Amino acid sequence: MNHFPELELSWPLLESDLAIDSDWAVFSVEYDYGESAAIILKQTAKGNFKIKCALFDPSEVNVTKALTKLGASSSGQICYQEFDLRTHYRPTAADRPLDGNVFCSELQKILTSCGKDEASIREMATLVFGLLAGYTSQYIYWQLAKLREKITDSNFRAPIFTARYTQSAWDVLSEIIENICPAQYCASQSDQFYTDLPRVIPTPLHAQNLIDKIALSVRYINDTAGTMKELRSELPGQYSGTVVLIDGNGFPNAQLIEFQKRNIWCTQVFFRLPASKMPVDPLPLDARILTKCSLDWDGPLMQTAIAAFSKIHTYRKRKFQEMLSSAQEKVKRYSSLHPSDRLIGQKKDKYIQLLLTIECFADFVASLQNAPSHNELAAEWSYLLLPGCCDRPRQTCPLEERTSITQADYPDLWQAGMERLFSPEILHRYQAVGANEICDDVFPDEPEQAVWGYWRNVKKYGKRAGFRALYIPEQTLYDHFEEIFPILCDCYDLLKYIRKHAPAYLHTAKTANLRVACDHHQQTPCVILRIDDIPFLSQDAKQHIEAVFTYIPGSD
Repeated sequence: MNHFPELELSWPLLESDLAIDSDWAVFSVEYDYGESAAIILKQTAKGNFKIKCALFDPSEVNVTKALTKLGASSSGQICYQEFDLRTHYRPTAADRPLDGNVFCSELQKILTSCGKDEASIREMATLVFGLLAGYTSQYIYWQLAKLREKITDSNFRAPIFTARYTQSAWDVLSEIIENICPAQYCASQSDQFYTDLPRVIPTPLHAQNLIDKIALSVRYINDTAGTMKELRSELPGQYSGTVVLIDGNGFPNAQLIEFQKRNIWCTQVFFRLPASKMPVDPLPLDARILTKCSLDWDGPLMQTAIAAFSKIHTYRKRKFQEMLSSAQEKVKRYSSLHPSDRLIGQKKDKYIQLLLTIECFADFVASLQNAPSHNELAAEWSYLLLPGCCDRPRQTCPLEERTSITQADYPDLWQAGMERLFSPEILHRYQAVGANEICDDVFPDEPEQAVWGYWRNVKKYGKRAGFRALYIPEQTLYDHFEEIFPILCDCYDLLKYIRKHAPAYLHTAKTANLRVACDHHQQTPCVILRIDDIPFLSQDAKQHIEAVFTYIPGSD
């Protein structure tokens, strides 16, 4: 039975680690991008410590100068300690077995939360796997370096997203991140340094420094009282292997630039920060699509799973070179199919990173009980991210089980809708109309019942043989799309595609001259179905149609 690995809440607090047995202390921390910072503390008469200064270039010379300036004598005891910072996650669900099918179902809810049309699915796939890249970017970077692949600004770090600010877009994206990504904090191994790392940093009510949100606190044991003390420093915490959403309005640009430089292994999503202030080209998010998000998945389950994924994704079964070759081939195939959206430069690097993240995540999910295979998961998610980049494995599934609806699904979706139009529940909504008879909006004897379409005899014209037809105004299809079709998609794009790839029973005419009043005819956009050419009519539908046309007088 598959269990998540143990997710620690914190490193154990050890008094020996937290004790400072010197008059002065110099604590330094090193950040992922190679630079470090330090603070100098001085012990008071009561055994407490005070932070005397912060150094953001703590070279030996600078530390010595600072200690001398502060009055530290060469004979006094000075404690020097260096600390590495790590990100930890707070699990929100109990450690338990996870069923792969259940997890995939929840992930599918996320990917389809803005709709099943291709644009909405791709937007959510880009966001979701971009967030997951915050947990894999460091691993991917080191593997690229081992293979001596070219390292660029864009594949060196986790993705940066940007979105146009609206309050609704901010609210929705905040909910998405907090319902996918686990709560996080930053600490040194002994907990000497500690800070909470908010996943969402909104604009401050008043002018404020970004450091105020993420400053490291120093913990130590008071030698005299034996109690633990905590001091807030001016050193920033570090986001590493995680995600953060920031509203840049109200924070100085210089601090936001420094934040991006310091937190290279963290996916960052920015509102109201110009692209010119970012070290790489950001991936744009469409706020109009995101505001449609339904937010109906199991957040605690996703957070616990991703916390586990962040700890074990480096223990891989597949060779990284195979993963990289696969990702490069998918990018190449997508670009050849979509020349207007070719992936080149930084954009190419970023999508290769997202595809590699998909490979890592597919490995993790495939290891769960009852989960689909790695190849099926990786192919499906890659297809959602870059439609056409690979063969889609679930194309033959029932429509309701397909994660996205693309143009490749339109023939199946259209037939399902047409079968619904000839179902017993809808057949009675059509009006039989003879030559020169008025096409009513509602049934005369049932004024509360709207007419959805019209049965008509189309007369012979020139070489064209006459035929029996069902006229359905296009507006009716649009107004009742959810009742007719099993899956939502772009209804205009669907009809445009079907007219271009018309089945035999779809008449070529796009409009009909409908008589809407005694002295008025109106050219109405219609879908005209040739009844006798429809291959999927049930026996009951055929009998109903025969009975209807028996009573239609005249011909068109």
